[in-house]
Amino acid sequence: MDETRQIQWFRRELAQTSQQFEEKVRELLAVRRVWESLKFTRDSRKVFEAVLDIIVDETSATCASLLLVNLKNGQLTLRTTRGRVPEGTLSHLLMDERIAEAVANSRKPTSIPDLSATRPGGPSGTLFCVPLLIDEQVVGVIHLYHSDPHAFSEDDERVMTVIADQVAVALNSAQIFDEMQQFNALLEAEVAK
Repeated sequence: MDETRQIQWFRRELAQTSQQFEEKVRELLAVRRVWESLKFTRDSRKVFEAVLDIIVDETSATCASLLLVNLKNGQLTLRTTRGRVPEGTLSHLLMDERIAEAVANSRKPTSIPDLSATRPGGPSGTLFCVPLLIDEQVVGVIHLYHSDPHAFSEDDERVMTVIADQVAVALNSAQIFDEMQQFNALLEAEVAK
């Protein structure tokens, strides 16, 4: 009887370890996809779109949006949206500054598993928001949306949270590069006068 219990225990442990291994592989593959897609471009718009395409692919999101902190005024600004955006029901949700600001202020991922419960008469579905942080400084927020309530799994949320740090660095670098190019263009124009 003891041998049977040991075998059952080993099977459970093996199954749990195998699942954890598969979760880590998924996380690492997502991070690798982000870096692979970004290493050849310095165009921030292309970087933003590539990142959101990967996020939509790697999660069960119907669509995703990226809001970045405007370096001039400190406000979150919608930069791009990817995926299938439902007609008329999502535009106000993606640009809802209150949700983005709450996520930015808390510096923690936030899940709203059933939007219809929090917004009577509003769109139904699931919203998952994750802040993009560099050295505890918020540089942006990513919204993930699915039209079905309770659509995001813990695995989706974990993968998104894992890649958020890498995404923040990549997006911030692209944005700084763009600003440097704009500044250099201004300087060249002044020198040419």
